[in-house]
Amino acid sequence: MKKLLLLSLIILPFCNALKAQEAIKELSKQKEILSNEIKVLEDSIKSIEIRINYLKTSGNLEIGDVAIEKVGTLMETQIRDKPEWSGKVIAILPKYKMLEVYSFSNGFWLIKRDSIKGYADYESIGELGEMTKIRKEYELIALSKQYGEVNAKKILNYQIWIGMTPREATQSIGRPNEVNSSTGSYGTHEQWVYDKKNLYFENGKLTSWQD
Repeated sequence: MKKLLLLSLIILPFCNALKAQEAIKELSKQKEILSNEIKVLEDSIKSIEIRINYLKTSGNLEIGDVAIEKVGTLMETQIRDKPEWSGKVIAILPKYKMLEVYSFSNGFWLIKRDSIKGYADYESIGELGEMTKIRKEYELIALSKQYGEVNAKKILNYQIWIGMTPREATQSIGRPNEVNSSTGSYGTHEQWVYDKKNLYFENGKLTSWQD
């Protein structure tokens, strides 16, 4: 009798553990099914929002009669209702889709494909013919207003120079991988670390660099 009691005490926890594992498996399956359904719903909602934005915007953009070029998308490309990142997405074009390009503003090309009209980030589509020249001219004007024409041309040529500010450096060669800074009686010293270059700033001005 004692042996049977002892055996039942051993088997009972084992059976409970098996039941718990089966329950966990079943609940995990249900969770996966629900997660997939949620993803489908979220994608559907996103598609509806994009369609609503498109319908609100489609009649508001004026496009000239003659396109500058016909180019293809280099990646999945979001089309926005304004030439800025805060603009609402009105369409998404897959990679390698052809579109007509009309004008450039603030880093975005005004494009048209079928009934879709909006703004595409310049890095997401190809550039042919006059497009690069037009973009560079726009960027020169915009940068000249901030830094003067001389420094604007240097920035567009990815140059660095003694006396440039951190903001000019960021515009010219991008953000550093790391910034090491220290402050003392002499002021503020910063070391900007890039892959193949280090820049050294004293009180907001570039004093030297090391390749």
